[in-house]
Amino acid sequence: MKILTIAKREFLNFFNQPVGYIFFVAFIGVSYFLFFRQIFLSGYASVRPYTLNIPMLLAVIIPALTMATVAGEKSNKTLETVITAPVSPLQFIIGKFVGTFFIYLLMIAITLTIPTSLSLYGKFDWGVVLTSYLGLAFLGMLFVSIGVLISTLTDNQIVAFVISLVTIISFVLLGSDSVTMGLPPFFASIVSSFGAFSRINSFDKGVLDLRDAIYFISFSLFFLALSAFILSQGRISKGSRFLSYTLKTTVAALFAGVVLLNFFVKPLFIRLDLTRDKVYTLSPTTKDILRKLDGNTLLVFYYSKELPPEFAERKDALMDLLKDFSMVPGNKLKIEYKETSSPEEEQNALSDGITPVQFNTVRNDEFQAKKGLLGIVAKNGEDKEPIAFLESTEGLEYQTITLVKRVSGGSNKKVAFLQDAKSLGLYSDLATFRDELSKYYQATTLSLVKEPKDKEEKIIPVDTDILVLAGPKEPLDSGTNEKIKKFVDSGKALIVFGDSYDISISTLSPTENKNNIDDTLAPYGISLNKDLIFDLQNNERINLNQGFFTYVLPYPYFARVTLTGEGKNLLGNIAPVLTAWGSDLELKNVEGIKQTVIAKSSSSAGSDEGTTIDVSPNKNFSKSNLKERSVAVLAENQSGGKVIVISNDDMITKDFYGANSSFALNLFDLATNDKGFVAIRAKSSIPSPLVFKSETEKNAVKYGNLVGVPLLMVIFGLVRLKMRSLGFGRKHQSI
Repeated sequence: MKILTIAKREFLNFFNQPVGYIFFVAFIGVSYFLFFRQIFLSGYASVRPYTLNIPMLLAVIIPALTMATVAGEKSNKTLETVITAPVSPLQFIIGKFVGTFFIYLLMIAITLTIPTSLSLYGKFDWGVVLTSYLGLAFLGMLFVSIGVLISTLTDNQIVAFVISLVTIISFVLLGSDSVTMGLPPFFASIVSSFGAFSRINSFDKGVLDLRDAIYFISFSLFFLALSAFILSQGRISKGSRFLSYTLKTTVAALFAGVVLLNFFVKPLFIRLDLTRDKVYTLSPTTKDILRKLDGNTLLVFYYSKELPPEFAERKDALMDLLKDFSMVPGNKLKIEYKETSSPEEEQNALSDGITPVQFNTVRNDEFQAKKGLLGIVAKNGEDKEPIAFLESTEGLEYQTITLVKRVSGGSNKKVAFLQDAKSLGLYSDLATFRDELSKYYQATTLSLVKEPKDKEEKIIPVDTDILVLAGPKEPLDSGTNEKIKKFVDSGKALIVFGDSYDISISTLSPTENKNNIDDTLAPYGISLNKDLIFDLQNNERINLNQGFFTYVLPYPYFARVTLTGEGKNLLGNIAPVLTAWGSDLELKNVEGIKQTVIAKSSSSAGSDEGTTIDVSPNKNFSKSNLKERSVAVLAENQSGGKVIVISNDDMITKDFYGANSSFALNLFDLATNDKGFVAIRAKSSIPSPLVFKSETEKNAVKYGNLVGVPLLMVIFGLVRLKMRSLGFGRKHQSI
């Protein structure tokens, strides 16, 4: 009860004076400004722009919030009363901490108006929002405990503010490159692990990691215990040397215990994945693959002992994933961890396809180049599949289980790319896509045009599962179209990547394609319009160079299209798809054909037609006839045959494939009814886009938060202070 009384007094005192509301409004205003400065540039429904910027803001705000907690009592000569009162120093410190911490929590909670209001225009992952705010709560808990400690050390509030500011900034920067670059990699990794900013990374991803929670709680408790110890010195007489020595020893032991606790829990792997798509939880397909292995598959993880912090984070992420693998019941995958420290071990890694990467360290006040290894290789007999260097942890489960699947016996399903009508070349235009597709399918080329040297008509091999027509520039003959129709009627699948125009990237000039895709698609009620679609709201931004300056501009012809509800059921909840200079698909009913729109633009999409379309980014786009445009469609006949049509072939070329890899590969799995890898690829940490119908909507959300919320706080503060003054006046008159 004593703790709650002190906490309540601290909390109410803050709101009983105008400076408390000024402080509140300033924090809210700056927080919203930092958020909205980034959110509309990124265009995604995510609170990450806020959580990335706020630690440095908290480094200023929290010292101002805590500087008077104990220093104010000292300067007002009221601390002596507390020391002699029947309240222990620990109770007093905890009460002060709880009251201040709840003020901080209220400040953070008010900023939830940001994702709440923006959720009308984009789909937030509320699991990530929850963990992000929990991370901010833990971060605030640590910083408030530091502020209370510093306030205990002095009776000058300005001094308390400055020292708290420096101390908190030190905790924020502890894991940054500017600090760790001058340290040997081994020590840099240790120092980085004690940095507060690096500890909220998992919270920002949507994961509650027990190790990070222990870090924040243990250090916060230590700082509070140290504050109580310092305060208790006032109760110890000068002759009580033994008691003073005991307290100092206890504090030293507590600090050592906190450091050792965080060191020993590092291998501990207990976490809760709250992301919408369970991005950091193994999918059923992965578990099924691990159980069905023949027992001869080996996964070897090579890594150097000394890695810079950014590489060490990737190593830890892969370590955690492999621990997940090993914990699967019935798992038959053998896993080896090889820390390379000798030339012989490095040579073994090289022979397994793992290549070293050079990075810089600072030693003896100069930069030194150093090489490190961080890669994995899957083996089964003579088969070997490596990831030479782990570039990113995005899609880590997918990257790793793909290697295992390939060496343990990949898919025997065959995909034939039709090379007639000047279609995109499998080994030239589509080389990047072919390399990825070959991990799951046997990809080959096929021509159905009879040459003079051919004695017989060419046919589609009976063992072909998928036929692909990618970006034809000329018409297919009627015989080829008939063969394609018979192929689909036999229950097989056709995937068409169509394009109405070719766009020169260097000159941005369109050339109309003279293909007859509509003849190929007519039996299924699908036609490809001779137009280019643009989306005025949901699009990518490009860099435009003009003289010495580079401008970032929205480019409506690079539309970001999203999956429909039916599309998500078929392909999973994957990220928005980038269509570069795509066209509109039109559908008409055909008896015996089931049609499903897989992906479409926003309702702010229009189209340009003609042979002289201006595709420059700074043109004036027409705002007439704006509507949703279909860009991916599935048609199914009664024999089980499938036709999948995408109105853009650029998405599988080397310039754009990286942004559409999951979507493109999942189309092939859809064609063969293989939903295993669909679920894994659909697990993406990329947030959903924000789509506003007009600038008015965007400004309403922005200024409704940036101006409206602080204004409400001002009104509430004025009303409360006025009512309090009236109540105080009546009480004074009665006396």
